[in-house]
Amino acid sequence: YEAILVDKNGYITEGSKSNIFMIKDSKVITSPVEKVLPGITRQNIIDVCKNLNLDIDEEKVHYKDIEKLEGLFISGTSPKVLPIKSVDEMEFKSSENKLILSIMEGYNKAIEKDIKGYKSKE
Repeated sequence: YEAILVDKNGYITEGSKSNIFMIKDSKVITSPVEKVLPGITRQNIIDVCKNLNLDIDEEKVHYKDIEKLEGLFISGTSPKVLPIKSVDEMEFKSSENKLILSIMEGYNKAIEKDIKGYKSKE
């Protein structure tokens, strides 16, 4: 379980221990960097999206608009890219979303590449 945090105006910011990415109109959305912890994993996912030529924007999404999303996922060092199945009573098919699946695959490949690069330096 993960808590979705919102600011005082009701806009989604991040998870209690993760960043949140959302899919809407076939576009990847994440909260503006000034509203979240600008971690390495978050930046790596943004880079993966750009490398996959996916539309990605930093923009505010109000929690009341969450039902309009096609899918969501959290990211972090441990969960990497983890699709969100439900928020409260709302169900999502995030684990079947093609954009999320391609981001998961791209992120895993980027991590493998980094590990291989690190090992070759030893």
